[in-house]
Amino acid sequence: MPEPRTHYGKVLSVEPRLGTLRVDFDLGFGVRLSRLVDIEGVAPDMVDERHRNAVQHCLVVLLVGRRVILRTRQIEGRTIARVYVADVIKTPPDDEATMVRVPGTDHAVLAVGPFLRWLSVRNYRASLVAKVLNGKYYAAA
Repeated sequence: MPEPRTHYGKVLSVEPRLGTLRVDFDLGFGVRLSRLVDIEGVAPDMVDERHRNAVQHCLVVLLVGRRVILRTRQIEGRTIARVYVADVIKTPPDDEATMVRVPGTDHAVLAVGPFLRWLSVRNYRASLVAKVLNGKYYAAA
């Protein structure tokens, strides 16, 4: 299996297929490319039907318009990526797996797949996503 490649981009939209994003890749020298990307570890069959709209809403709040770092692989013609929010997260979740160091960054970044698992036990509340991003999340003591 080929080694994953690191790319930088901006999320343009969350697509109707659960876990699929439209990303504007920055290829350098003013060259940009828009592609569909599947988030590694997020698949339609992994989320209960009754939570799908909530998951989509959380992804919109978390990712649309944000800078991301992607570790991509091509599998059966699809781009699969570990997705990280490149922006500084003001109040990280109380789960160490969600914040990771990615080479080339000077701060820990939010890993989207583990963050969605963290949200799953909190009923995928988009208001909680906003609190994490905006510095208003406080873990229960």
